[in-house]
Amino acid sequence: LPYFSCYKDITDFIVSNGSITYELSNLDISNALATNPGYCNNRTNFAGWSIYVIYQDDNLPLNQVSLFQGLEIINRLVPEKTIVLDNLNVLDNENAKLGFLAWEGDNALNYG
Repeated sequence: LPYFSCYKDITDFIVSNGSITYELSNLDISNALATNPGYCNNRTNFAGWSIYVIYQDDNLPLNQVSLFQGLEIINRLVPEKTIVLDNLNVLDNENAKLGFLAWEGDNALNYG
């Protein structure tokens, strides 16, 4: 059982519910741990969620937004990672922005 992630377009759900408290619950991986001996022996078991808010404002300059989904590992065996992003059309290199959502990290480790 590898690490896993998922994504979903929840625009309609957010539009319907508006400004409320959103939470993730009932993510139970105990069965996966019980039926896959050795899975996550280092006990790196965690879960998280995030919402990317992308909106349209006709008064702002045209922008490109690209979302890429997937997991990459960095550890003592893989201290560096090159990530290639395809289909980007950067018209303004000076003001372009790039963001990453990264899960789990240890400040004391000297790799990655």
